[in-house]
Amino acid sequence: MRKVVYRGGLVVFSIPKHWDEEQGEDAGGMFFENSKDSGTLRLSVMTFSAGDQSEMLEVDAEARKKAKKYNGEAIILDEGNALARYDKENIEDGERITIRFWEMYNAVPPASFRIAVFSYTLLSSQMTQAKYIEELEMLDREIANARFSTSLGTIG
Repeated sequence: MRKVVYRGGLVVFSIPKHWDEEQGEDAGGMFFENSKDSGTLRLSVMTFSAGDQSEMLEVDAEARKKAKKYNGEAIILDEGNALARYDKENIEDGERITIRFWEMYNAVPPASFRIAVFSYTLLSSQMTQAKYIEELEMLDREIANARFSTSLGTIG
């Protein structure tokens, strides 16, 4: 595994050493194995500021709400973060695809919060193949262990 320091440390997580990484100026990051039919992990981070502390996002409640909406799972993480994990199916270029989402919610006192949206796209037929089941388990683990900068800036 190798560490990804996304946007100068805004989010830090790990991916397999052999995966390629592309980060656009504003479009977020893409991470993938450079092979035919590999899945693609994408990451984008949104930061919001509340008007005051009374409007602060309750990260646990937001994760549960999002997971419930998509029949997924909410996971309460260390360091006060929460994660909503769910799948969506779609058709792209005539192929049925499944996108696994992990939305990580992070409060930044006194009145800001961030949402890191990780998504991993596969052909739906790949979701039951051993290789991709293992990849999804690895991504579950590594994304749950992702860390945000403790300030609105970056870790450095």
